[in-house]
Amino acid sequence: MPLKIAGTIAIPNAAGSEFDHAAFDAKSRRVFIAHTARDCIEVIDHDAGRHLATLPGFPGVAGAVADEGQRLPQPLQQPEGARANG
Repeated sequence: MPLKIAGTIAIPNAAGSEFDHAAFDAKSRRVFIAHTARDCIEVIDHDAGRHLATLPGFPGVAGAVADEGQRLPQPLQQPEGARANG
């Protein structure tokens, strides 16, 4: 079955940016997205379909792991020299 676009969620200042892996936390119903080009993690409220926050300070972030019961995602850093240009 092919995937269908159900909608889009605007992320501030993200036009033309690069994103990497994301993680869904079933308990908080939030999606944590590695925003590689901005060295941050974007937080999306899955049920409301809106951007909640930008968490800065994750240089080279390449993914996020959400652990049920935890409030913050664990960032996954890219190896030095493997960083995408953003």
